[in-house]
Amino acid sequence: MPRIIWTVPNSIGASGTTDIVIFGASGDLTRNKILPALRGVAAGGQRVRLIGAGRSEQPDGGWQKLVADATGDGELAEGALWYRLDYDSPETYAALSKEIGDDGPVVFYLATPPVAFDPIVQSLASLGLSRKGDHWRRVVVEKPFGSDYRSARRLNHLLTDSFEENQVYRIDHYLPRTPCRTCSPTGTRTRSSSPTGTAR
Repeated sequence: MPRIIWTVPNSIGASGTTDIVIFGASGDLTRNKILPALRGVAAGGQRVRLIGAGRSEQPDGGWQKLVADATGDGELAEGALWYRLDYDSPETYAALSKEIGDDGPVVFYLATPPVAFDPIVQSLASLGLSRKGDHWRRVVVEKPFGSDYRSARRLNHLLTDSFEENQVYRIDHYLPRTPCRTCSPTGTRTRSSSPTGTAR
């Protein structure tokens, strides 16, 4: 399985905080892989805010408890936020868009079934959240990159319509290696994988 190395700038933008927006945040991938990879981020002095986004309602404090249990980081959990939205309806992203604002870097992490990739990317673009060419905005695409060659090409075109190539990170669980990627907007990446190498 892929291993994500999170390195976040300590002081960037007006807020000095990197927002990591996880779509599909209530799923097993987030609980078992993504959140544990963030263990100790706040304790290490890296300023991160976790924003979960999904179709389900979360009980009061439910997302914060999930973050605390998976990361063991109370400070990270305390600042975590949850937004319920419909991936296919850009208007439901309005509150999330307002929360993110214009300052500081943002990582959009698509930890959803592949069928949701298209509407999420299109909604981010339609609301001006992707900001093509802005290196403080990044998108991470998890799981199989399309179901076949044609769907992979379609998704790739959609991504490059909304983001520059250096804003896009692809993680394929089926690679016979363990790619390590600096996903947060520090302007650097590891040498173990290329931005297009997992689009298969």
